[in-house]
Amino acid sequence: LFGAGHVGRALILALAPLPFAVRWIDMRPEAFPAATPANVTCIHAADPVGEITAATAGTLVLAMTHSHALDLDIAAAALANPSVSFTGVIGSATKRARFASRLKAMGIAPASIARMACPVGLRSLKDKSPAVIAAGIAVELLTAREAQAERIKSTEEAVRATLA
Repeated sequence: LFGAGHVGRALILALAPLPFAVRWIDMRPEAFPAATPANVTCIHAADPVGEITAATAGTLVLAMTHSHALDLDIAAAALANPSVSFTGVIGSATKRARFASRLKAMGIAPASIARMACPVGLRSLKDKSPAVIAAGIAVELLTAREAQAERIKSTEEAVRATLA
């Protein structure tokens, strides 16, 4: 999770009881609260985009920083990293269109850009309070996690069937 703003803080609380190990990354050490849930590791990073190189297979990435330019760089790095299975960006349809154009100019494949969830979260929720946005994002992350588990299971079953 990139960004320790008001939605990031709400999301950390929403994810606390859920099956996620969260690396919470921000350039501003003072942005992190004094206490965080047990499943959260706070990372003060001078180069947040560089943190994506540490992604392991199946990593889910969320960009919701204080900077549109930084969100774009995070999205580009996440979409280019095969270990990242989900890339979500907080924003609007307008931000998505702007990012899609810029990502294409950066050489990101259209199929990869199509995988970017922007705006991230349940679009059917009209309430824009941080806690509601966070709840919608948590649901989308759980859905992505389950889809990933199904893909792995299907692949394993196909391999077993081929070897049988």
